[in-house]
Amino acid sequence: MFSEAVGGLAPLINNLGWTLLHFLWQGLAGALVFALLMQLLGKRSATARYTVGLTVFTATAFLPVVTFLTMETTTGPVGGITAVTITAAGAVVTDFWSRVPAMIEPLLPLAVGAWFSGVLMLSLRLAGDWRWVHHLRTTEVWELPEHCAAIVENLCTRLGLTKPVPTVVSAAVPCPTVIGWLRPMILIPASTLVGLTPQQLEMIITHEIAHIRRHDFVINLFQVCVETVLFYHPAVRWMSGQIRSEREHCCDDYVVASSYDATSYARALAELEQARSLPAQFAVAASGGSLVRRIHRLIDDCSSAGGSAVVATGLMIAALILIGLAVIPFDAPESHNVDNVKPIAI
Repeated sequence: MFSEAVGGLAPLINNLGWTLLHFLWQGLAGALVFALLMQLLGKRSATARYTVGLTVFTATAFLPVVTFLTMETTTGPVGGITAVTITAAGAVVTDFWSRVPAMIEPLLPLAVGAWFSGVLMLSLRLAGDWRWVHHLRTTEVWELPEHCAAIVENLCTRLGLTKPVPTVVSAAVPCPTVIGWLRPMILIPASTLVGLTPQQLEMIITHEIAHIRRHDFVINLFQVCVETVLFYHPAVRWMSGQIRSEREHCCDDYVVASSYDATSYARALAELEQARSLPAQFAVAASGGSLVRRIHRLIDDCSSAGGSAVVATGLMIAALILIGLAVIPFDAPESHNVDNVKPIAI
């Protein structure tokens, strides 16, 4: 009975293995499109770069799903590799490529097993991070001083939030951090209250409120899930890291657009750099990304926060088209017999 159950899963394991294999080139294609569009956008607004980058990242993340769903359930080799004969300029390609699937297929269960083990270990680590973030709500926290609580309340009202965001002093975080999705909370370390002026504290809290208004925690959670499932491809983590940097730039621009001086805000970020530490993946911190890079960006090109919605929309469409071209039919041959594969003359 058990062996029959395992045998029944063989086609799915086979197709999943080919899906993971195909994502090696699909992820590379997505990263190339991502890099090209980021280069074309140059010093456009952070919002445009973030929107385009997130669009390409999302499209790339769903390519394995499309690949798996378009594959035929079969025990034979899959991947759409067919013997091809090229008669141009006297060059002939033998049927070597038609035998590649048969050579790779025995290794697919091992590859799927290794991938599943990696996903499981990363999921356990994320569960620990989630538990740690939940622990932050009640551990080593105390109420804000009255003048700081008044700053938070005034900011929430001025920035259009329907109710004040719970904000507490925490001894467990090294820099101001937002945690939670349904019930967001701002954690402020005691060192920040001492080391920053009231105006600098106000700017830093505005940055955190920007994360809440933009619902960045939801996007960050999506990124973490994609990084966990597609952990084996370095392009995924590279694109995700670039998106996180652009997200911080968006919130920085939000602070500057809220009638704050860019130079003064850059000084406040410089103060945070000295207390910088890596937070859990489920937290969105004011020290996210490269603080040094963010400071230079604020000082050198404060005017880059202008709108470019038309350019962003056009590049988003181009990105979707280019990523869509990477999806090809994945029809499988009916058996392992190479003789059954008909060559195609080109």
